[in-house]
Amino acid sequence: MSVLTELQRVKFERLKNSLNVSIYDFVPRDADFPFISLGEDNLITHATKDDHPFSLFEVSSTIHVFSRYKGMKEIKDIADDVKNAIIRTPLKLPNPYRLLFTIFDSILFMREDERTRHAILRFRHFVEEVSS
Repeated sequence: MSVLTELQRVKFERLKNSLNVSIYDFVPRDADFPFISLGEDNLITHATKDDHPFSLFEVSSTIHVFSRYKGMKEIKDIADDVKNAIIRTPLKLPNPYRLLFTIFDSILFMREDERTRHAILRFRHFVEEVSS
């Protein structure tokens, strides 16, 4: 499995087990608010060749949170819960991957429809692939 697939799998499982909000890889048209959507990924590989060959992956991934609560409290609370679920306890990846560290940032805003609140949570995961 690729590092992108493994990271998505462990994040999905962590969120599913930590939050009481629907989580989607593909959001159905009739999804009830609030919900979380796993979004875009970007992968950069830093390969080295020395006595201990390994690859370092820099994975930028996005998680979207949507709410129609009248106010920003719900979206802020869910965004904080997502952040805590992902970074408070390091994600465990299967061999040959090992998560080194994660960087987080976010933005919260009102969508153009003036009803939907949207949080964009961006994670940068630095993952080592260790050769056996």
